[in-house]
Amino acid sequence: MKLLGWREAEDRRKAEGLLDTFLSWQAKNPNTILAAELRFRFRLDGRTVTGFIDRIEQQPDGGLVVIDFKTGAKPSNITKAGIRDDIQMNIYCMAVQERYGKLPARASLYYLNDDKAIDYIPDNESIAAFKERLQGMIAAVCAEEFVARPSYMGCRNCDYGDLCEMGERG
Repeated sequence: MKLLGWREAEDRRKAEGLLDTFLSWQAKNPNTILAAELRFRFRLDGRTVTGFIDRIEQQPDGGLVVIDFKTGAKPSNITKAGIRDDIQMNIYCMAVQERYGKLPARASLYYLNDDKAIDYIPDNESIAAFKERLQGMIAAVCAEEFVARPSYMGCRNCDYGDLCEMGERG
């Protein structure tokens, strides 16, 4: 039997902790799982939007819930107020609406490392505003309008750093 090195043992300990958190959360969850790793595809302005949703659940009252599991720590910039603008969660809500004919009652980022959920309660107004924003993003990409947003963390791993005059590679 191979002995685990320090790094492998630490990784295993963290994975077991995440699994324990998940299993404890799942034991208290009254919802029914409708889908896991659900592939979605919908059209918007002649373009196809695709992806995968970690999990869709149905509440006892029939409401739908989107869960996006995260294994890292919750970033400080993800807040209950800011999640309304989150691209990923809004696209997931649009995908659920397309597939099930209604918006989810809740869409959550669940950070297993912190055992913390950040919930988004979508409504027709927030989804309409996001859809308009997404249409603008799609139009900008199609028009090849890519505004540089330099930052140390973003630039240091960018594949286009050698071509970019704005880069902050440091």
